[in-house]
Amino acid sequence: MTKKKAHTKINVEKVKNVFNAIAKKPSGTNTYNIEGVSANEILDFVITTFENGCTFEDFVLQCNLFPSSADIPRWFEKHLTQFHIFKKNEKIEYILPYVKTADICFGYNNPRFPGKCSYSVKCHFFHVCRRFVRNIYCNFKGCKLAHDFTNAHNSRLLTQFRLENFSEKQIKTVLNNHFPSICRDYSFNEKCKVGTKKCVNLHLCGSYKFGKCEEPCKYKRTHKLSKDHNKWVLRAFEMRDWPADKILKNIYVPPKRVPSYPRNAKGDSDHYKCIDDDDDDLYKGSDFIDLDENNFAPRADISDSNSDEDESDKLSI
Repeated sequence: MTKKKAHTKINVEKVKNVFNAIAKKPSGTNTYNIEGVSANEILDFVITTFENGCTFEDFVLQCNLFPSSADIPRWFEKHLTQFHIFKKNEKIEYILPYVKTADICFGYNNPRFPGKCSYSVKCHFFHVCRRFVRNIYCNFKGCKLAHDFTNAHNSRLLTQFRLENFSEKQIKTVLNNHFPSICRDYSFNEKCKVGTKKCVNLHLCGSYKFGKCEEPCKYKRTHKLSKDHNKWVLRAFEMRDWPADKILKNIYVPPKRVPSYPRNAKGDSDHYKCIDDDDDDLYKGSDFIDLDENNFAPRADISDSNSDEDESDKLSI
């Protein structure tokens, strides 16, 4: 057999395995671990390879960390503390990496007493400025909160969550994937560039979140969390059984313009004067609220399929 034919055969076999994996519905109810495959290793692969999330098809095409006999959909179903999985007809379409127990400390970010956490060194959450995590920088004048993860408290947590080898940008990605965001293109440009099949952000009026827009929407956006796409997103974040007010308090509205890492990223704040504040500051509100005591979202019912109908009765909002 020539090298060209052998290579073609390998590619055909690879594509066949990919389609077989995509067509699978997760099976089994017990814990599913695969020898030699760790969740942290897969988390690292997804973030370093795709910068954030990816389609399940792209993941299977590029990841060689699983043995060929592995039930990959089932594996992801059993590792929901590190991956949000987006499904249609019970088949995985998209994977979004995060760490369920890793989050920013609310007390530390309290606007009344910034930097004061009642749990101090015993706190299990990062003592870092939420603006710094949400954006590339913090342009809040006089902010005295931490704008990196290098202090002793944060360094300890990075090790605890096994994020110590990630870059600052990658750590922010993990933290920002904890709760859903509103799609910037949908909110500001009227049309999502990615489309509802691949966009993992909510298609919702950002002003509605802050109580600045009533029905009918003056921006011609939706206010309904019960729209099919939004139900699909909330289901992946295990938030479909949450009351609407709690969902709205936890979702993030991005700034109108996207800041980017400049060459002199550690330069002074004057370099960033042209960048807008995010809407949380603009409306003097905050997406950052005190979470439930155990900081875990209640598990959503994932037995139903992502149908094309607007079944609002399935969402308790």
